[in-house]
Amino acid sequence: MNRAIAGSGAVVPFAVLVSGNGTNLQALLDAERSGRLGRGQVALVISDRRGAYALERARLAGKKALLIEPDQNLPKEARRRDLSDRIQAAVREAQAEFIVLAGFLSILQGSILDTYRERIINIHPSLLPKFGGPGMYGERVHQAVLAAGETVSGCTVHIVDQGTDTGPILLQRTVPVLPKDTTESLAERIHHEEHIAIVDGVLELISRLGNMDNRRAFS
Repeated sequence: MNRAIAGSGAVVPFAVLVSGNGTNLQALLDAERSGRLGRGQVALVISDRRGAYALERARLAGKKALLIEPDQNLPKEARRRDLSDRIQAAVREAQAEFIVLAGFLSILQGSILDTYRERIINIHPSLLPKFGGPGMYGERVHQAVLAAGETVSGCTVHIVDQGTDTGPILLQRTVPVLPKDTTESLAERIHHEEHIAIVDGVLELISRLGNMDNRRAFS
């Protein structure tokens, strides 16, 4: 992995991890194609779920796409670490500078969190720290928001750390929670903001990493 990414217009390749349909991945692919992703370039797409349409989106865009499934014969902790290690090897082979979790349901553990420390970001469909943590994903988040009587919700792009949805926040986008909202209508409104936020999150991370590398170069 090339740690020095601050340069004059150099492409910054990154990996995207997805478990499902991949609409946030599509937002990144569309942004790259239209020039709105700056120096960012999707170098690799990985899914942990067989049949995830995200892999087809990647192939249609001419991107390398891999299925890396959890080994169900292993105990949970060993399974998570084994999956993380295999993902790390694929990301390293692709020479990706950072990792974007775009609706990725498996939990990363082990050395990948150290090797890519401050270089993994995740998008979560709530305004963290509210409605985050283990088991809070997809419609469960929106159900909890509605049950709590919240008047505002949204999405968060954050740095991934050793916890679940606990890392430093890069940015958030908000939407109103309307009186007649269902989980589906709220989710649809937030999805629109996620497609903006994930692109902005990648741009922000590239900027931060460039500044970080500049400081290291002159320290």
